[in-house]
Formats: sequence, structure tokens, C-alpha cells
Amino acid sequence: MKKNTLFIGRTLNAQGKPVPGTGIELPLNSKITQLLHSQKTVIISNPVTKEYGAMISLKNENGISRNKGLGIIPPDSIGPPKHIHPEYDEIFTVVEGTFLFTINNNTRIVSEGEKIIVARGTAHTFKPAENKICAFLLEANPPGKLNEVIRTIWGLAHDGKTNTRGQPREF
Repeated sequence: MKKNTLFIGRTLNAQGKPVPGTGIELPLNSKITQLLHSQKTVIISNPVTKEYGAMISLKNENGISRNKGLGIIPPDSIGPPKHIHPEYDEIFTVVEGTFLFTINNNTRIVSEGEKIIVARGTAHTFKPAENKICAFLLEANPPGKLNEVIRTIWGLAHDGKTNTRGQPREF
């Protein structure tokens, strides 16, 4: 590990040692690392789609704290499988890098500082558009159980119970 970097998301083997080739290395001065200072949960990961995330708390313009998801997506991530959320809209704000969002089979580039809203019931997916670690803030509207859904699906991926696209297998 280089100086002035932070290593996150390393998978540990049965002996508690880091598995080579897992995790990602972030510069200490990156926007992602700065946002991780406000994390409220442990960093979680999906070994199939190669996504990382944490719940963070940020103050809005009125000084009120709001919980948001921080998605950290390395360049080799396949992104989540195409999916829908019937109960809530998702609001993505890109904080580092550029993403390709596919919404209803239309692909759009979303760059740092831009926001995209995915309406409930709309099929969507995303992945990095460039060869670098990218990140976004995510809000669900109305707030719901998005954190629990992600933790469950990503836990299934760690247990080998998803397909190669990260979709849960039938039990």
C-alpha cells in the first residue's frame, strides 16, 4: 500500500487475513475518502458486481443531517443487473468520475456534479464510463429500506447465492 492512500473493502479469509486482489485503494485527498469521514455504517461490498458502499450522514443547506448511500464503483465493476424499485424513486448525484446509466434501454453519460433521477418502476442499471474509481451519492424517495435490500443482496453474493450478474438465485 502506498503512502497517502486508504485501502477499503478487502475480503478476509478464514484466518482473518486479506485476500489478495480484493478491495480498492483510494487517495487520501479524494472526494470519496472525504465523504467516508461521515460514514454511519461499515463499508459493504458485492464480490460479483464489484461494488462498494456505505451509509453516510451529510448536512443539507439548512444544517439538517440526511442519510445517503455512497456508492464506490471501481473501473472493473459490471454494475448491478438491470432492476426496478416499485416503491421509490432513486436520486443519484455523481461525486467522482463518470457513469453510464441505462434507463429503459436508453444509455446516458452522467458526469461529476450531475444528478439523475430514476423514477419508481423504471428499469435501470449503471457502470463506470471511464477507467478509474467512480462514486455517487444515492437517495431513495420516499426513504425506505434500500440499505437493507442492498445488504441482503450483497450478502447473498458473498455466500455464492447469486448468478454471474449479481441476481439472487432461486432457493
